[in-house]
Amino acid sequence: MKSPKKKKAVRRRAITPEDREFGRKIAGLRKAANITQEEAANIFGVSEAQYGKYERAETPMLASLFFRIKKYFRDILDNAASGGGFREAQAPFQASHASTAETSLRTKLAAIRRALEDLEVYIHDNKIRS
Repeated sequence: MKSPKKKKAVRRRAITPEDREFGRKIAGLRKAANITQEEAANIFGVSEAQYGKYERAETPMLASLFFRIKKYFRDILDNAASGGGFREAQAPFQASHASTAETSLRTKLAAIRRALEDLEVYIHDNKIRS
């Protein structure tokens, strides 16, 4: 009878100050977009618990997820700039009163734009590649 194979221990890299900064940045983007952690987790294809760990910098994030997050928020801005309506995933931006909704939307988009610019600088400065 064969003995069971031992699993190799997977070493995770240590959490860095950059991980903590990135966690704050993605939390800022999510909050600016008025999206819950649960919604963000569904959008990015991870569990809610895992997404929360990324925001709290308890787990290092894969570079591929950096770029999915960046693309998602860039698409929101591009769609709004082109005058297009928001897709179902951006439904939290919708409000009941047109003038209030427009002001609220502009404020939220400005916050997303600032947070996304910070994220792009972070990715560039830390030479993160997809």
